[in-house]
Amino acid sequence: MRARKMFPAWFEVVFFTLILVVSLSLTYRFHKRFGYFTWKSEIWADRAGYYVFLPATFYYHWDLKKAPQGMDEKTGYGFVYDTKHNVISTKYSCGLAFPLAPFFISVHYIAKIFGIPRDDGFAPVFHRMVNVAAVIYLVLGLFFLFRFLRHYFSELASYLGIFFLFAGTNLFYYAIADTLMAHVYNFFLVALYLFSLKKYLENPAKYRYFIFACIALALVVLIRPTSLLLIILFFLLDVRSLDELKARLAVMFRAKHLPVLVLILLIGYIPQLLYNHYVSGQYIRYLYDDSFANLFAPRLLEVWFSTMNGLFIYTPLMILFIAGMVMMVRKKAANAWISLILFLVYSYVFASWTCWYFGCSFGQRSFIDLFPVFAIPFTFLIENSIGGKRWLRTGIIAFFLLFFSWYNVRLSRAHEECFFGSTWDWNRFGQLLNKAKILPFKPGFAYMNDYENAAICNGGETTSLISRSGNHSLVFNPNHEFNGYFMEYPANMVRDSVMKRLKIKLFLFKTSGTPTGALIVCSAEKDGKMLFWSSRPVDVPMARTRQWYAVPVNFDIPKDLDPWAEMKVYIWNKEKITFYIDDFEINAE
Repeated sequence: MRARKMFPAWFEVVFFTLILVVSLSLTYRFHKRFGYFTWKSEIWADRAGYYVFLPATFYYHWDLKKAPQGMDEKTGYGFVYDTKHNVISTKYSCGLAFPLAPFFISVHYIAKIFGIPRDDGFAPVFHRMVNVAAVIYLVLGLFFLFRFLRHYFSELASYLGIFFLFAGTNLFYYAIADTLMAHVYNFFLVALYLFSLKKYLENPAKYRYFIFACIALALVVLIRPTSLLLIILFFLLDVRSLDELKARLAVMFRAKHLPVLVLILLIGYIPQLLYNHYVSGQYIRYLYDDSFANLFAPRLLEVWFSTMNGLFIYTPLMILFIAGMVMMVRKKAANAWISLILFLVYSYVFASWTCWYFGCSFGQRSFIDLFPVFAIPFTFLIENSIGGKRWLRTGIIAFFLLFFSWYNVRLSRAHEECFFGSTWDWNRFGQLLNKAKILPFKPGFAYMNDYENAAICNGGETTSLISRSGNHSLVFNPNHEFNGYFMEYPANMVRDSVMKRLKIKLFLFKTSGTPTGALIVCSAEKDGKMLFWSSRPVDVPMARTRQWYAVPVNFDIPKDLDPWAEMKVYIWNKEKITFYIDDFEINAE
């Protein structure tokens, strides 16, 4: 039941207006530093792959001959010009084009009226358009979520819930910084879905809300198919008992409900089917090979706790979400199990994905789509922990809300688009915390590469056919003479002293009994002049074939080496034979 109002009517307008103005200011300040057509600009790589549907539809009508030359390369190959078939190819869904279309069309006509360059949809004005769209959908998502939460909680708890959900999670980063990724738009759609569904369940006479809920779900599924799991909310939201579940199922299986929902979902997917046929001649295509490589060995610990985008490491506010879920279950509150079940199911799905860390991300970004659902236990925790005579609990929860939000904002500002470390690279993560001014001291130098993170493989070919840890190892064969590249300045590797030694350890897998003949090379050069060069063999006496074995190597560094020389370490496959390496570590003394 809705609690009585605590704030005057104007407070809601002021609250959401402040979030809008502050967010627009933050996103402007963030993006003005990076310019256009760089790896940090709005329309680049994956983001360009989502975006290209708009200019391709409204400017060059999917005719490659009319497309701006070289724009696929200029935007980081998020989409590709297939000159052989005269098509514009992207592996990303067309779903994000729909919420962006009103902004794109508006900016097109505004630019036309005022004579602002449009550059066939890739001009600076369209880059800035994306940032405005993300902030507006953020505010709309928070607004609908607030109205949804008000059905269950007080105004104060609902305001606190949505504010800290924004300030304390990576929703902040994807609304302010990475504005063309799908997550803030999915957040809005799921919030709209929950709001509309709740309105309809309260008053079935308002059938339009059922249609709104179906359309919101269809769009979020078009953007991210795994969101189809949210269909269970049609059957489980507010259900408290088996009898209520039977009644809900009986209602939802009527002709005006489930068939209509399925029809809207199918209609919503037609644009993607048409695009698939345009680009491949087939209505169904799938471009993510070996997508669920971890299906029978899910990387749950990594998804939750890895330094490489781990959920609780980057968004520790999730601890309070989970605490709220447990509290709801213990108190047998309405919807107690929904959030917990969805959290576990989605964790398993994401942990089963080959790229479980989701590439260049700030935390586990795919969970953002579920934040409107998680807002229920989160706000439940706030309502049942703050206020009254519970001074100690209020103080503890308030501290963690503020601390986790401060942590999130600081870490968001320091994040470099990608995490340039390995799965459990606490040293590299410590450096990130130091950069964010969260950690009061700078960790010492240590390098490790388990070849799970494509961002630090420096173009080297990896394989999932064999690995010592994780899913991948680095490949050496006749096509890869040099690989395993590392470069750093000695001045950054040892503080307050002169570097004396490099200690290296890696693991090697031979495919035959023949020695590899490969060398680990350590060199230093500056201004094109070689200052130091040394090598060690990777072959170990009596090493077994087709088994991983450790290769420990030390290099003594000249005392007079320039601290700003380029120190390089790499593997030289002199004989060009096939072998693999994994878990490469470098420590400086």
